[in-house]
Amino acid sequence: MRCGWGIREWLVGLVASVAVLAPPGVARAQAPDLQQAAAQVRPAVVRITYSIVETDLFGRERRSTSVGSGIIFDRRGYIVTNAHVVEGAPGPLTVELLDGRVLTGEVVGVDRYTDVAVLRVNAQGLPVARWGDSSLVTPGEPVVVIGYTPVLDRPYDGRPGMILGLDGETILISGSIHRDLIRSSVPIYPGDSGGALVDGTGAVIGMNVMRRREDPSAQWSEFLHIPSNRVQTIANLLLLTGKISRPFLGVSATSLTPPVAARLGLHHNRGAYLEAVDPNGPAGRAGLVAGDTIISIEGTPVRNRDDLQLAIDRLLPGQLVLVEVIHSDGSGAVLAVVVGERP
Repeated sequence: MRCGWGIREWLVGLVASVAVLAPPGVARAQAPDLQQAAAQVRPAVVRITYSIVETDLFGRERRSTSVGSGIIFDRRGYIVTNAHVVEGAPGPLTVELLDGRVLTGEVVGVDRYTDVAVLRVNAQGLPVARWGDSSLVTPGEPVVVIGYTPVLDRPYDGRPGMILGLDGETILISGSIHRDLIRSSVPIYPGDSGGALVDGTGAVIGMNVMRRREDPSAQWSEFLHIPSNRVQTIANLLLLTGKISRPFLGVSATSLTPPVAARLGLHHNRGAYLEAVDPNGPAGRAGLVAGDTIISIEGTPVRNRDDLQLAIDRLLPGQLVLVEVIHSDGSGAVLAVVVGERP
């Protein structure tokens, strides 16, 4: 018996253990051939790198390499990845394929809001991943993750696990706002971002994005993936326009709860309380001010900050909407706001 495992061995052991543990209440489906499923997608998952040269206080140069993953989704050379994988690149990116080809990648478009970006490489005969319908994922469904983390010796082989469900929370990651991410039991490590979550048929149903903050009371960890339907929608829009036009009101809000209302001396205790309003923004020009509480937009109730963000996301730049507010003195008003475009 050998003792004193190294960190790499420990991580490989963790991968194997996660693959066989099922959370309580999640039924184990009859496992498909995940190795075959991974083999179908593996050639279309690429390694994305770029180097950064920094100078320390003593004038010495230090070179570091950023590593991420991507998925080829179009034979013309288009690759989808996370926005945070490519945003810090000082120039062209290096894209490495499983078949040994090393190509130069240029950024076509980035949507930081959803953490999706599109690159393009100039090459022929590229393998393309097949995409699945992420709205059909079910808890307990066997899946495999493919990415290019440097933590593991052969990360592109794929790591098996299962779907745990959808995350209903709103999660902020470096300026990106995520909702309804797919939760899985498959470990995600640095470098896996932008890689593929693959179902038992060999279809991509999600794109790796992050490891969820661990709950000390939980018996397993959760790892999060952007649903494939969202990735495809954003990627296609980026191909058409190079950017995504998003609605903007120019407000900063917090959820109004009874404790918050009591602290602020308010008699109402629901809605999105405006902590700040840009006077030159759409809401400010319409008459909203800091201290107002938004309780509905176009008749849809706004109970908290998340409701406000969801309501704004459904709007279109240039659209005229009615916003119902309660002022700090308790009086109410309905104001007409022309939605702006997010800078």
